[in-house]
Amino acid sequence: MTEKPPPFPASIDDWARTKANHSIDDLYTRTMAWAEGRAAWYVGKSRTQKRLSIAIRFAAVVLGSLGGLVPLLMATDIFPEDANSGLNPEAWGYVAIAVAALLIGADKLLGFSTTWMRFMQTHLRIQKSLTIFRYDWTIEVSKLADRPPDDIAYTVLLGHLKQLVESIEAEVEQETRSWVDEFNRSLSQLARTYERTAEQLRPGTISVSVSNADQAEGDLDLQIDGRSVGNITIAGRQIPNMPPGVHTVDVIGVVNGMRSADSSSINVVAGGITPAPLTLIPTGPRQASTGSIELTVANAEQTDGDITLLIDNEPHGVVRAGKRRVDKLTPTEHLIGLSGRIGGEEVGATMTITVAPGESTAIDMVLA
Repeated sequence: MTEKPPPFPASIDDWARTKANHSIDDLYTRTMAWAEGRAAWYVGKSRTQKRLSIAIRFAAVVLGSLGGLVPLLMATDIFPEDANSGLNPEAWGYVAIAVAALLIGADKLLGFSTTWMRFMQTHLRIQKSLTIFRYDWTIEVSKLADRPPDDIAYTVLLGHLKQLVESIEAEVEQETRSWVDEFNRSLSQLARTYERTAEQLRPGTISVSVSNADQAEGDLDLQIDGRSVGNITIAGRQIPNMPPGVHTVDVIGVVNGMRSADSSSINVVAGGITPAPLTLIPTGPRQASTGSIELTVANAEQTDGDITLLIDNEPHGVVRAGKRRVDKLTPTEHLIGLSGRIGGEEVGATMTITVAPGESTAIDMVLA
């Protein structure tokens, strides 16, 4: 807003008898131009705010409606089910609702809608002040139709001009104060929202315990939401940095030669520790918990010294006289490696085998 309060004739000469009428007319013209400029400024600015407000609100309504319609449309099989089609159509519904909420939040923070209403209200109040002033001014001027104005008349007319300026400046000051208060409230609300969101999104910890872990044969596999996160010991295990919400905790192992497991759904509390007590329950037939391998190296007699045995890239002793038996291997896939020297040159061999529970697997390997 660039309009300045109207200048007024401050010189004594401006109010001499021969100039007083001219000074009062000039001051009236300048004051009215300034007041109408103030009113026009609010009208012009309100148009921009109105367009932005309507556009944002309309987009939010359309996106929110589409987001709500997507689940209904999916129920009618309008969208074909295709696992390779990319993002699930239902997810677009959530995206639309999220964007609609973002638009409404932006409108609240930037105040397009409230500024439009505030500008229009201020414009109406300024117009009201101008209308009242025009009638008051006309009443006073009509009294001077048949007689020249005296000092009292000039004082009354100047008082009406002063009252108009004070009234309009008060409206502008009130509108500015309302804007400051609204902006501060928006910032405070935004800060509180972010604080609540950050608090709600703080990762939590799952404290897993297995009551009969001491009865397990071998390692216990711990899974969170179907994904293995390693083993769990008798003392239990804590899984940190878990997103708040519902998670599934599974433990799998062997108890008394039988496959055993347990599962639990827990609600992880933001920033807290959520217990997940489990008990291994037999879920399959009795099975041997380990297997073994019978390793034979066909050209062992050609080697210079011992042959080093690696199982899953971990040293596992040596192979002497071309044969070696390894017991208590977990029934799963293993990588078998050999390394040695023949004629002074380094040689080796690798093989991937699957160890069956309770069985001995024969392996024949050749160093090359």
